[in-house]
Amino acid sequence: MTKNILILALLIAAAAGYTVFSSDTVPRQDSPQKDSAQNDDGDVIPDFTFTRLDGVMQDFENYRGKAVVVNFWASWCAPCIVEFPQMIRLAEGEKDTIFLFLGVGETAEAAKNFADRHLPSALPENVIIALDTDKAIAEEIFKTYKLPETYLITPSLTIAGKIIGNSVDWEGKEIRKKINALSRPQN
Repeated sequence: MTKNILILALLIAAAAGYTVFSSDTVPRQDSPQKDSAQNDDGDVIPDFTFTRLDGVMQDFENYRGKAVVVNFWASWCAPCIVEFPQMIRLAEGEKDTIFLFLGVGETAEAAKNFADRHLPSALPENVIIALDTDKAIAEEIFKTYKLPETYLITPSLTIAGKIIGNSVDWEGKEIRKKINALSRPQN
């Protein structure tokens, strides 16, 4: 029994280490061909529907005219756990930007447990916790296969930037400049 627990702990540690130390996105060989969003700057994000943690369905198109930060996370992802509270504090200071957090492969129960453990009880109004239970949004629309992954989206719903991993100081001046620049007209 102790041996099995030790093996399980080592497997979990190895998976967490891989998530933390891998920095480049390597698409799976069986990944679908790029079509709608190619993860390139300037690509338009097609409209999609998602379910918020509170059960309300929403269309991404509703955020046209607003800068949006889309973050893909999972409750088992160690870097996600580290960056989530930082991103929430960033959102508190960026009231004109929508922060959409999509739990990849998460059930409503797992996402709620994660939020209860790692987030303040009162989230800023511009923060939305949503579900991507079947991974369709992450994999088919954004072509995301590694977590965490974050997209900076302009008010015209085009990709302005992509951040892979948790290498960003989410409370620093550099990311605030990038987010504030999202709302300015693109040249």
